[in-house]
Amino acid sequence: MTQVRVARGPKESQVFATGELRLAAGSFAGADSCAGPDQAGIPDGYFYVDELPVAVTTAAPEYPASARARGITGGLVNALVCRSGRVIDTYASWPVGSIPDRALEEAATDAALRWVFRPARVAGQPVAAWVAIPFHFPPP
Repeated sequence: MTQVRVARGPKESQVFATGELRLAAGSFAGADSCAGPDQAGIPDGYFYVDELPVAVTTAAPEYPASARARGITGGLVNALVCRSGRVIDTYASWPVGSIPDRALEEAATDAALRWVFRPARVAGQPVAAWVAIPFHFPPP
């Protein structure tokens, strides 16, 4: 179990939410123990690994009309990659001063959940790790 804290909105009026992430045993291969054998648990931030996760299957999000109309051309999704290589949690990040587009955020995080990775490794063992996935769309 790990705690997740998310911030939404412009810097001067951000709204924060905190929640717990718990994996249901057997929900998919590796969910019984998402973290690697020598990890104390699911990481709550970035840390050193010997090998970074590498995407083997990707999915592009649809470009929502609301984001296209506002000229938003991308964003960043932070994704928790389980030692099985499956993405099990995501949250979007936006550039400072930008106003997030909920439809674009949802499209990007939904797409990120369909990505599959060769997991990060420490001492040759697969471990859970966070990765940042940039999403770019053509300018309108």
